[in-house]
Amino acid sequence: MIPPALFSLLLTALPIGVFVWLFRTALADPALREAALAGGVAGAFAILPLKFVLYPSFQAALGIDLRSLLAESDEFWMRFSVAVVLVGGLEETMKLGAAITGAGWMGCLWRSTAIFLASLAAGLGFSAAESIDYISIFGADVLLTRIPLSTTGHVLFSGFAGWAAALALSKRTKSGERAATWRGYVQFLGGLLGAAVLHGGFNMIAMRTLASTSIPLLASMLVAGAVLLREGWVRV
Repeated sequence: MIPPALFSLLLTALPIGVFVWLFRTALADPALREAALAGGVAGAFAILPLKFVLYPSFQAALGIDLRSLLAESDEFWMRFSVAVVLVGGLEETMKLGAAITGAGWMGCLWRSTAIFLASLAAGLGFSAAESIDYISIFGADVLLTRIPLSTTGHVLFSGFAGWAAALALSKRTKSGERAATWRGYVQFLGGLLGAAVLHGGFNMIAMRTLASTSIPLLASMLVAGAVLLREGWVRV
């Protein structure tokens, strides 16, 4: 029988292995590999200010745990504000910031593929760190549901924001210089907003819908997201 600690470690590492296998060709490029690694590490550390500073501050101000508020509130706009504006907005901003920081640290902001891979890896690192926290609260069994749904969701949502950021940051003029135009800013912020809305919608469905309904619905949402990101990978 596998010891619980080893079982938890293997399940947490499983999505990382899948990521490496899916992008094995791209990761053979040293620059892309370094950008992905830096984005993943930065994404894992990005959860710390949320867990230890921002979320406790909001919960103290509201007087209730955010998970409980999302699950128990009967007011749609309250749930929407928590799921999309607060949780979705903060987490997607932190992940995208981690990806850009990682890619920039490795000097790869000029490569759209590096930004996109770093964004996917940031979602993966963030989710892995969050999984460790969930294990400490709910036990290792939570990973059996969390990995195929929540981990995949984190990667896809951050990938959506990263796709838009990659296209915006890598825009160039005809002379080869970088172009910072209003279209680039709109594209960048639009991708981040879209990721926050998708993230928040995912949480609202997961927290307020019966498992028999939510799991197929969320799985379909993730499959559609995977198809979209595959198209994004081709285009960047």
